[in-house]
Amino acid sequence: MNEPFLPWGRSVVEEAARLLEAEIPGATCEKRRRLPDYEALYVHFQDAHLPQSMAIWVYATREGTRYNVPGGKDVIAVGLKHDATEELDRPVWKFRRLSLFTWRKHIDERLEDGFRWVSSAADLPDDPRVAGDEIAQRVLTALRRAGAVAPSP
Repeated sequence: MNEPFLPWGRSVVEEAARLLEAEIPGATCEKRRRLPDYEALYVHFQDAHLPQSMAIWVYATREGTRYNVPGGKDVIAVGLKHDATEELDRPVWKFRRLSLFTWRKHIDERLEDGFRWVSSAADLPDDPRVAGDEIAQRVLTALRRAGAVAPSP
């Protein structure tokens, strides 16, 4: 990654969220959050398997900040939640195949633990469009496998 992390991370987050919104039936991308060390977008949709709301939290955060995970460098991360504030119930979701997502803690212990996929920025392609596409495809594959998103036609 040749440019500063947060501008690059913002582009990755926007691209991944745009692609997820386009690929998930009825999804809407909203609720942008921006802090000095953090960029995020939420993609809201209805679970294809159960009657419940879901949200994909796509975010970029710097090393050592409250939204990062212990040991995380500058990362692009994805959280799977009910909405912007409510985490999924871990015991219920352990029976759905969420292979990409693992239960993670944040550095700031006041934040709830939840299902996350975290990737170091250094492990993603330099081109934010390619990185965003890679993230969106991995997330879509996991959500389709879990039955939360209908298979593509």
